[in-house]
Amino acid sequence: MRHPLGSREAVLATVTTFIVNGIGVGTVGALMPTLADRWDTDARGLGVLLMVFGLAAIAGINIGGRMADRGGALRPIRLGLVTMTLGIALIAASPSLWVAVVLAAVYGFGNGLVDTTMNVLAVEVERARPKPLMSRFHACWSIGSLSGALIVLLSGWLFSGAVAISVAAFALAATLIAANLPVVHRYSADTAPVVHHDESGNRTSIPRAAWILAAMAVGFGMAEGTAFDWSSVHVRDVADVSTSNAAWGLAAFSVCMVGVRMAGDFLVHALGRRLVVRIGAGIAAVGYCVAALGSGLWMLLLGWALVGTGMALVAPQIYGLAGLAGGGRTLSLVVTFGYATTLVGPGLMGLLVHDFGVQDAMILPLVAACGVSMLSWVMPTEQTLAKA
Repeated sequence: MRHPLGSREAVLATVTTFIVNGIGVGTVGALMPTLADRWDTDARGLGVLLMVFGLAAIAGINIGGRMADRGGALRPIRLGLVTMTLGIALIAASPSLWVAVVLAAVYGFGNGLVDTTMNVLAVEVERARPKPLMSRFHACWSIGSLSGALIVLLSGWLFSGAVAISVAAFALAATLIAANLPVVHRYSADTAPVVHHDESGNRTSIPRAAWILAAMAVGFGMAEGTAFDWSSVHVRDVADVSTSNAAWGLAAFSVCMVGVRMAGDFLVHALGRRLVVRIGAGIAAVGYCVAALGSGLWMLLLGWALVGTGMALVAPQIYGLAGLAGGGRTLSLVVTFGYATTLVGPGLMGLLVHDFGVQDAMILPLVAACGVSMLSWVMPTEQTLAKA
């Protein structure tokens, strides 16, 4: 028998799922410079790898959302965890970049399955609890991504050579993701099916508010995705540090994101969703200005810290509203726009980095963060969704 959605056990299983999903993304992002050395490639090669991640994730997001609506979120979460573990193991064993590009689709698909369905579960767990939890769930994801960066740093301290470092980091990440399966099996609640038909049997349309949220998801997807996948490369190239120490860029971003998200539910209650998103995206834009203009390790780390501080509360508000607006189908739409941009956008960044340099390429996520801040003036709220 499943635990109820409002139970502590359900919260625990949701927390651990957010953490291990973040570990997967954080490990891959922090390993980008190391993988470039391992497979002797440049920004274009990394860009192709990230695009494949993103395209496969799009498929996983949409299939996962529909699976959650039809039979609950638990089954696609389990499937996604297994697929992520297998995908990371296959990439770790890849002898070349182009083999890894093909196998990256396995990891990307699993990551997409988990990403959308854990948010479906989080929305329903939060709804069943007396106090907000969404920002803290996403804080746990950030803890996971930070742990992924620390896994890479640890592997760099313990081993030498790009092959040994990447294999060790991928192996530990895969082990942690797999370890979440028994936790989910024992403790996780499941969500109820969501019907998308009216009383006459006609299929209901996606709410208009979802398209505003989707547009905002594109903006934060670019801003966050650039930080996860290019902060380490940016710090390495501009500050001229080693590939393992370059992971401090992602660590600075992730630490600040965790800290703000832990206090996020209080800030949202005090300021409201719109103002939190508006101010946060503005702070992130300032961070990207520092990244585009700054030099020196500490200045660059300050820039990435500001990006993490500013973007911390944007995704939880947008994903939470999407789930309230229409269940897994609407959430999968918004997550598709956000997650696809998070992974495909940095692939586009690879082309820009190659042609214009890593600092000039930071103008693109700077514009994206400004766009999110502007759209916050018209984003929906719980009150407007209730009236719709």
